[in-house]
Order: sequence, then structure tokens, then C-alpha cells
Amino acid sequence: MAAALLRGDLNAAWHFNPVVLVLGPLIGLAVGYQVLAWALEALRLVKLPRISMSPRVVDWLTKAVIALMIVYGVARNLN
Repeated sequence: MAAALLRGDLNAAWHFNPVVLVLGPLIGLAVGYQVLAWALEALRLVKLPRISMSPRVVDWLTKAVIALMIVYGVARNLN
């Protein structure tokens, strides 16, 4: 998938693993924002609002993503 993305071939990357192709950038944006907010606050430049979720939401999201990956993995290998 990474080689297809480096070539700019989104169709091939989607064929290899659509779940990672969608979730990767979303998780990257969330982590990148948190790091940027932390760095700007550490440098005392500006205080950005942090992404915060209750432990219940984090637990639910973690279980949902794991379930999605398992269902996708099984469905993909049935073909």
C-alpha cells in the first residue's frame, strides 16, 4: 500500500487496504494536532484547545475500531 501511495496510485492503495487508507490520515491529524497544541503551549506562544474525550467514549471508540478491523479482515479474506 505504501508503494502505491508513493506513486500516487490511490486506486491501488484502496485495493490493498481501504480501512487503513481512511483511518490513517484521520488518526495522523488528531495526533499531529495534539502534538502541535502541546508544543505551542510548551513554548508559551498560544494555548490551543485540546481534544478531550471521556474514558467511556475512548473505550467505546477503541472497541468499535477493533471490531471494524476484525470484521473487515474476515470479510476481505472470504473472497
